Amino acid sequence: MGSVNSNNTPIVLDGGSSVDILCLDFVKALGIKELRSSSTVINVANGSSAYPVGEVESLSVSLGNRTLSIKNALVFEHLPYDCLLGRNSLHLLGATTDWSEHIWMIDWSPLEVKYTRAPTVPRNDASLESDEDGTSDEEDTDRSLDGYLICLDSVSPNNSNSDAPESFAATPDYADQDRLGDLLDQIAANNLLSTEQRVALTSLVRDNSSVFGTSYHHLSKTNLLELEVNTGEAAPIYRKPHFNLSFKEREYLKNELEQMVANGILIPSTYGANSGWSFPVRFVPKKGGDKRLVTQFMALNAVTVRDTFPLPSINDLLDQLSGASWLSALDLLKGFHQIGVHPNSIDKLTITTPFGNFSYTVMPFGIVNGPSVFSRMISMALGPLHSCALAYIDDVTVFSSSFARHLDDLARVFDRMKECKLTLNPIKCSLATTNLQLLGFTVDVSKGVMPQKDRLACLDSFPVQQTVTDVKAYLGFVGYFRRHIPCFADVAYPLSSLLPKSAAFIWTPDHDQAMSALNRLLKDAVPLRLPCASLPFQLYTDASNVAIGAALIQDSRPVAFLSRKLKQAELNYAIVEKEILAVVYAFSKFRKYLIDQHFDLFTDNNAVRYILNKAEPSARLQRWTLSLQEFTFTVSHISGKSNVVADVLSRYPPPISADISCAEESLYHGLLVMPSLYEPDLQEIFDHLQTGFSSDDIKLKRRASPFVVINHRLHKRIGLRLVLVPPLDERAAILEHIHDGHGHPGVQSTWARLYFRYWWPTSYADVKKHLGSCIPCAIFSPVARQRSLCKI
Repeated sequence: MGSVNSNNTPIVLDGGSSVDILCLDFVKALGIKELRSSSTVINVANGSSAYPVGEVESLSVSLGNRTLSIKNALVFEHLPYDCLLGRNSLHLLGATTDWSEHIWMIDWSPLEVKYTRAPTVPRNDASLESDEDGTSDEEDTDRSLDGYLICLDSVSPNNSNSDAPESFAATPDYADQDRLGDLLDQIAANNLLSTEQRVALTSLVRDNSSVFGTSYHHLSKTNLLELEVNTGEAAPIYRKPHFNLSFKEREYLKNELEQMVANGILIPSTYGANSGWSFPVRFVPKKGGDKRLVTQFMALNAVTVRDTFPLPSINDLLDQLSGASWLSALDLLKGFHQIGVHPNSIDKLTITTPFGNFSYTVMPFGIVNGPSVFSRMISMALGPLHSCALAYIDDVTVFSSSFARHLDDLARVFDRMKECKLTLNPIKCSLATTNLQLLGFTVDVSKGVMPQKDRLACLDSFPVQQTVTDVKAYLGFVGYFRRHIPCFADVAYPLSSLLPKSAAFIWTPDHDQAMSALNRLLKDAVPLRLPCASLPFQLYTDASNVAIGAALIQDSRPVAFLSRKLKQAELNYAIVEKEILAVVYAFSKFRKYLIDQHFDLFTDNNAVRYILNKAEPSARLQRWTLSLQEFTFTVSHISGKSNVVADVLSRYPPPISADISCAEESLYHGLLVMPSLYEPDLQEIFDHLQTGFSSDDIKLKRRASPFVVINHRLHKRIGLRLVLVPPLDERAAILEHIHDGHGHPGVQSTWARLYFRYWWPTSYADVKKHLGSCIPCAIFSPVARQRSLCKI
């Protein structure tokens, strides 16, 4: 006899149960009016399953002279007992069993608990009869297995024809936890799934637990291909032994090396064995505050023969999700490390550390051909599953039209991963959802595609634009989402006008307003509908004196927006020709949507209908008309006031050179280790200030004292001034702007203007070198003539 929440009641102790169980009637008697939903299913001895009606978050249970707090007790209907404590609670009690005497003893109390027939959970809602005295002989106990369900951890079903869904344990074993992480908890918390769907998905994941992994020892090398580094006739490259590392960095590096060597990622090497190839390593900060070990392979990349492999179009990948009702995102565990290195290339991937040299046996980060090789591998792996799975480098998405189909598709993907010896990372996997983060976008099966909100969080803290490079970086970021902004070209025009080399870089309030407007429009971006092949499209086009624009609509919702500025020759076209050019341009860009069906074309110039049907058009119109012959469409006139969707696109868009059409390349280059920004000495100072490790190198601290990192850019204190230390690749443009853009002054004047805002070690020498190579200065500068000697 014990008590639950101070209510006396008989308590059953069951060492065969992995969970604590309560009767629903007893829970009501305790005054508990609300249960938490539960996706747990109890696996029982005959292979079937029992489903709880809910769970109680916390209860106080007293036995003898001790009180326990039990969590997440499961609640069932029509039980022959009020409370059952499983082995987790028995462990807390310190209970032991004497099988010879059929008694359980609790070490903290002289209380003895008589061993009785194990209480059971009924398969159906019907009540079960039990012996009044609570005892049973062996024959009764054996027969009871046919009608009584005893709670166990994991028992394979003995009846393959049972209609009950495949069951799973309430408490996963250690092997599953080690490989699956919290993936099962993620499924249990998925409110989009019913209980039966959670059971089915969890069973699928458990059956395929071997395809998941959480650490180095779960990795394997794929059998699809190997990385081969082709350096041609280049001589081996040897760099300085290693960077100066602090005590914390050395300890961090030592632990990382030990783990990588123990799991076959690295193998010890020597100078003679690796034929002289060697590259230093350093740490770079990761998003979560952790550190990532990277190797400076820039010199190796410079002599490596490029392996080109076309990356898929991001817009094409997103369009494939049309018609999907369920989505799952899969991520490979340390994807690059699952590709082995060809034996002939292992020596070229050698790193040097304070603890010796080590060579990679798997593909490391920072190799120039890494993204291409990985993309080829994942394309080979998922090629047979193109109807239900897509991938962009290491981002894999599984999509299906129904949940049952989605389970089949996931099973096919898991089987394919096993065939290819690939391991998934459960921490970054999201299974069976209707809303997914993909390549910077949020994909919702009902709403469509929109920019990912957390990716836009950096807009408010974007650094001040100080150079053309900064403006290009900003336009590249917002231009990645330009399909979602109907007036992107118009709003971005002040910023894009700074990009031409002939334009002076003068930042004005107009540029601040343009950035603020773009930030606001991007945060409130229009969700784009996923195109449906069975619904008709409507195309709206428009042209102005300087630009053309278009909008593709389906079911009264936008699919994509489009605009560009007219080229120099196109500015001379008649307005009707510009309108037709807008049609031709929109047809070429939206061809994949329009070619297979009849659609409606709306334009606010009524003459377009006549021109397209003209008997004797001009040569230019003939070419354009021929290019439209493969399409089937109806031209309709719409008033200019009504054509707001396309009309706004054609107002003052940026030059063609500012069209950021390949912004997805940033995802590709993000997998490469960026080259050094500064000279070796400055780079060491920058890394010291940027990574945050406390260095014990007194000389490095002293050299770094005049410097500070602001917005990820290095600055130097010179007297009372704080000037920018520009990266290597920006210095030529700065010199060109200061000298060429200010009337070609002399060395001293150019140097004085430069010194006021910038500094780098060789700035004065670079000024003299730039002026010595300046062609206008060489042609128009006065020639110093030697004076003749005067007669005395």
